[in-house]
Amino acid sequence: MLLLILLGSQSCYYDVVINEEETGTVAKSFTGDVLPVFRSSCISCHDGTITLPDLRDAYAYRSLTMGNYISVPDPEKSTLIIKIRSGHPYQRALAEGEIQRLIGWIGEGAKEN
Repeated sequence: MLLLILLGSQSCYYDVVINEEETGTVAKSFTGDVLPVFRSSCISCHDGTITLPDLRDAYAYRSLTMGNYISVPDPEKSTLIIKIRSGHPYQRALAEGEIQRLIGWIGEGAKEN
């Protein structure tokens, strides 16, 4: 009986993988986390021909920062985020986790990294 109590008191250890979207943790890399969102959902229209901002890899950062599409002091009030949340037409609608990545990047200073 004592052996069963001792064995029962031992807890199992499980590695848990935490999804960044579930925890609210946001990405901070423009190149590694923000550009892929633009590539998958935005580039078909924002390709530098007609629709601004130009979100092609080589032009996206400058287009967003020089075009006043981002507001570092208040990321939620960035023109970019307002348009995304307003039902802007998409090639593929952004998931909330992708929007949070954009907000997080802006909130961290919108660095070109």
